[in-house]
Amino acid sequence: MSARILIVDDDVLLCDLVRMALEHAGFAVESAHSAAKALEMLRDQPVDLVLLDVMMTDINGFDMLRRMKSDPALASIPVVFLSARSRRSRSRPGWRPERWIISPSPSARQR
Repeated sequence: MSARILIVDDDVLLCDLVRMALEHAGFAVESAHSAAKALEMLRDQPVDLVLLDVMMTDINGFDMLRRMKSDPALASIPVVFLSARSRRSRSRPGWRPERWIISPSPSARQR
């Protein structure tokens, strides 16, 4: 059984690109285009890893991470931040993701 990964990003294009790469590598991938939808999906069926965008329009990645770590059913799920910002720009003690992946900035994706 392959690991299940949830991509949480309001950028649909970037989400699709990451999904294709991960599926090609053999992972089972789900995606959510809002933090609210992602939290709902995680409560219904937890995953092995969450790739989480930091800057989203509904709930930012830091707040979603805080909500996950405060929920005993979700607290043990590893989270990797996917962000165009530099790493640890606003990390708070106890709310740190396992890793950061720097994604292309919106202006770089438009070129």
